[in-house]
Amino acid sequence: MTPRISLLDLLERYPNSLKTFPLATFLQSLPAMRIRSYSISSSSLASPRTISLTISVLTAPSVWNTSTRFLGVASNYIASLEAGDTAQVATRPSHQAFHPPTDVENTPVLMLCAGTGIAPFFGFCAERAHLLKSGRTLAKGVLYFGVRREVDVLYAEKLREWQDIGAIEVRYVFSREAQKTKGCKYVQERMWEEREELVEMFDAGAKVFVCGSSKLGEGVKEVVERVYAETAEKRGKIKTKEEVREWFEGIRNERYAVDVFT
Repeated sequence: MTPRISLLDLLERYPNSLKTFPLATFLQSLPAMRIRSYSISSSSLASPRTISLTISVLTAPSVWNTSTRFLGVASNYIASLEAGDTAQVATRPSHQAFHPPTDVENTPVLMLCAGTGIAPFFGFCAERAHLLKSGRTLAKGVLYFGVRREVDVLYAEKLREWQDIGAIEVRYVFSREAQKTKGCKYVQERMWEEREELVEMFDAGAKVFVCGSSKLGEGVKEVVERVYAETAEKRGKIKTKEEVREWFEGIRNERYAVDVFT
C-alpha cells in the first residue's frame, strides 16, 4: 500500500494548527465508529455462570504511515480494563447453523480456524470435554488451528488436556514453522494433505465449522470444493465447476457454517 498521512498525523506534527482548526471540524471528519463483535469462547453447559472472550490486542505499525503505530480501538480499550471496571456490551445470538450438533454421539465435528478464530471452538471443545466427563459418547471431533509459531498457540494447555482425554483431536498449522506441521503453512494446505480422512468424516455425517479471516474462509471453501470434485471423480461421477458450486451452496448453513471477519 502507498503510505499516506492522515489528518490526525498532520495535527500531531503541527500542533500550532490546533489554534485555528476547531475540534468539532476534526470530529466531523471522522467516520462513524462501527460495532465490534466478538465470539463468546466459553460453553454455557460447561460454565453456566461465566462468559469469556478471546481478543487479540492490536498494536502494530500503521499500514499507511510506518512512522506511527495503529492501535485497535476496542481491543486496547478492553485490555485497559481492570477487575471491578464495567463496560457496556450487548449480546446477540450466533447464526443458527453455528452451534455444536445436538446429536453428539453420531455427528462428527470438523473445526477450522486461525488466530483468534479459535474463540467459538474453545467453547465447542469445552462442551465436548464436559459431555465426555459426564459419561456421554462423542463422535469424532477434529480441530485445525493455524498460528504463526508453536509459542503463539492460544489455550495450549487446555487443548492438550482435552486432547488427552479424547474430547478432541488438534491439528496445528504453523505458518512460520511449517516443518513442524507436515510442511503445511496454512490450514487449507493441511486439509488437502489429510483429505482422505476428512472425506471419511463427511461421509459419516460430519458438520464443518470455519472461523477466522475472510482469506481463511475463501481458502477453506476452495479446498472443500476441490476435495468434493476429486472424490466424485474417483467414484466415477465427474462434476463440472457449476455442479461443484451447486453442491457447495447446498451444504452451506446445513452442514457447513462460517463465521469470518476482515
